[in-house]
Amino acid sequence: MAGACRPPNNCAVEKAKVNAVVHMETFVLNIGDPEAHSFLRVGVDLGVKQNTGADSANAALVPIARDVVIGVLASAKIDELLLPAGKAKLKAELLKALQERLPDAGILEVYFTEFLIQR
Repeated sequence: MAGACRPPNNCAVEKAKVNAVVHMETFVLNIGDPEAHSFLRVGVDLGVKQNTGADSANAALVPIARDVVIGVLASAKIDELLLPAGKAKLKAELLKALQERLPDAGILEVYFTEFLIQR
């Protein structure tokens, strides 16, 4: 429940709030079994804690974030991605990988803006 941590509850940790969204260009790659020709087209935006306010900061963030996303997507299993639970798992894996590789970027959320699988 949003906003549940308010005084006088004295919650130890409040969840950080997304204040800005970093857009990345659409990803298109082949995934899954090398024998099968399956393609994934996915749009990904990142919810971040702070608005960097500078295009140069996003210019440094986006190439590294794209590299991380491609690495995670390349290991995805096509059959899992067809299910809602598979998409949720992929989001969690992307978020974890992005936060590990870019700890100072303040990435809090991964948003799918488009998601298409072609078999």
